[in-house]
Amino acid sequence: MANFGEKEVFRITPELGKYYAWAESTRRIGIWPNEKRFAPTEKVIYVGKLINISQGGWGDGSWRTDTFLDKETKTLVHFSYGGDTCFIEVPCK
Repeated sequence: MANFGEKEVFRITPELGKYYAWAESTRRIGIWPNEKRFAPTEKVIYVGKLINISQGGWGDGSWRTDTFLDKETKTLVHFSYGGDTCFIEVPCK
């Protein structure tokens, strides 16, 4: 259960054309596949519509960076090595 000041976030793979809020999870409870992740509410950031996915490498050297667009502001989200990059699918603002 989320503590006061925390929001549940999810390790989902964003899809092109959908809208998201992003955060790096700071707390986990449970064990995969029933694990829940949480981030401080003030660290959950609306990033907008996913417009581009860049990825490369393989194994420990793999990487992914997603580009989001909110009005005229682009935000790059680099997926963390530790797997803490999380999202919430949200309606368009």
